[in-house]
Amino acid sequence: MKEVQRRVSAMAVASMILGIVTMPGVFCCVGYGTGVLALVLGGMALIAVHNGDVSKSSAVMAWAGVITATLAMLGYAVYFALVLTTVVG
Repeated sequence: MKEVQRRVSAMAVASMILGIVTMPGVFCCVGYGTGVLALVLGGMALIAVHNGDVSKSSAVMAWAGVITATLAMLGYAVYFALVLTTVVG
């Protein structure tokens, strides 16, 4: 039986790239939007993998984008809270 090759998801690649860009960009106030976009694209890519539309290797890239974007945005939230308490307190 011949196995069908599935393509790599462009959304997963974009999510991974945006997630990586979000890490340093979040402290320049440009990474927050890219982080949200990385989360959305990563989620859509994971749904496409679950449906069998794209290859399973796309899931690794999608998870990489989701995890890096989440860590960057959490780091930004902690940084913002520290700055805010320093200014207010």
